Amino acid sequence: MDAKTIDTLLREITPSEKYHIANPGKRSDRYSLIPKIKIKDDEVYEFSFDSILKNENISIIKESRFTDIPLHRHRVIEINYVYSGECTQIINGRTTVLHTGDVCLLDRNTPHSIQSIHENDIILTIDMPKRFFTDGFLQRLSSQGIVSQFLVGALQDNASEKHFILFRTDNSADLRTAIISMLSEYYDEEKNNEIIYAYMTIILGQLLRIYKRNHLSNYHDEKTVPIIEIIQYIEDNYMNITLQEAADHFGFNANYFSNYLKKFTGKSFKELIIIKKLSMACYYLTNTEQPIYQISHEIGYENLGFFYKKFQQTYGVLPQEYREKQKTI
Repeated sequence: MDAKTIDTLLREITPSEKYHIANPGKRSDRYSLIPKIKIKDDEVYEFSFDSILKNENISIIKESRFTDIPLHRHRVIEINYVYSGECTQIINGRTTVLHTGDVCLLDRNTPHSIQSIHENDIILTIDMPKRFFTDGFLQRLSSQGIVSQFLVGALQDNASEKHFILFRTDNSADLRTAIISMLSEYYDEEKNNEIIYAYMTIILGQLLRIYKRNHLSNYHDEKTVPIIEIIQYIEDNYMNITLQEAADHFGFNANYFSNYLKKFTGKSFKELIIIKKLSMACYYLTNTEQPIYQISHEIGYENLGFFYKKFQQTYGVLPQEYREKQKTI
């Protein structure tokens, strides 16, 4: 299914939309079957997704147009993607307008509503259990290095604190391509869930990149050096760089630099170096047949026993066990 076919499919008037055109302002009968709970002074519909996600890990739905979506919450993680037009949401009492290409990631149990959706407003919702979202994709992305791990940590902390995250994507072509590709597989009569999950990994990777560009650059010290730039520098030079050399590169006192890293990453300089070295070990274990002693040497650990100890402390398994496990994924 190509992009043009997907576009045609998404713009077709569905039976639900025909109902709303014929009955303006009237709720669909399905709402009589959805339980409601009381939150403060509001009655909130609660969507469980138990039946939809009983045998699936991802559900993709096009929201019905020509109507609004009343205050509700759901027990799963939801990603809203504005395929076309715009979408006005009220989340925790805050009004937010999303435009074409924008994404809103909503944590579980976050009350929100969507104002009336018009003909050109194509809103896609991607729902998945929280464990599948966090333990699967974000864990895989965070194993790619200290920058990715920092971004994932920030994303998870942000989500738990604010309950939603907005991604202003400037209608990213790469993100749109990945979403259309996932839709094509999702709507295929012989859909393959593993392919869908792979596209979801790409989509989340794109969102992390956008998050990095739009949000993490706001973390500055008085010399206006973004923390993400510092972490990237450490990751690029992890084999030879010392704390003093890194501090000198950015014009900082070594003690101040060390405290600054700890404040914004929760890790010391030494811990960040170890994270990067072990992520490289994971790469070699997964993608090469190099002996483990050679991998240890490759990432800068001459003491094989120390390498084994740190690897097991970090990943809960020995390097060979990790390699064997990756072959089954």
